[in-house]
Amino acid sequence: MDFKRKAQISSQMIVYLAIALIVLVLIVVFATGGFSNLFSGITSTGQDDIGLAKSQCVIACNKAKTEVSIGGTDAWSTSSYCTWSDDIDVSGDGKVEGESEIGLKCYNDPISTNCSVVVDGVTCDQGNCESGCTSPAEQGGASQEERTEESNGGSS
Repeated sequence: MDFKRKAQISSQMIVYLAIALIVLVLIVVFATGGFSNLFSGITSTGQDDIGLAKSQCVIACNKAKTEVSIGGTDAWSTSSYCTWSDDIDVSGDGKVEGESEIGLKCYNDPISTNCSVVVDGVTCDQGNCESGCTSPAEQGGASQEERTEESNGGSS
């Protein structure tokens, strides 16, 4: 009778062997790259990309404020805020294509992160990244060249 008892496998041992076999199969599948097909369809959506871009633009804005406070208003158009751009899959279709997704700036839709700094009465903001900062007098009308020309009696 003792011989029959030693030949029996307990139900606990069967459960342990089954778990060990499953773990072994998962390790082999993972090591051979079998999970790559399983997770290949998971991609980030356009909203995640836009949120990341907004965060990067806030950082670029803060850096630009420092650049302008050190380098003066001439540094605005070449600041990190004005020169930052990225290609973003806005539609979430997995493709980046068209003007609405390529070369987006911080101040473009859908990112729309505003940034402004005033140095010595001169305002630098997203509206004048390409044209340069404007003083209160320039905001009201004539450009610096036009005012210079007027003060010289209109002669060039």
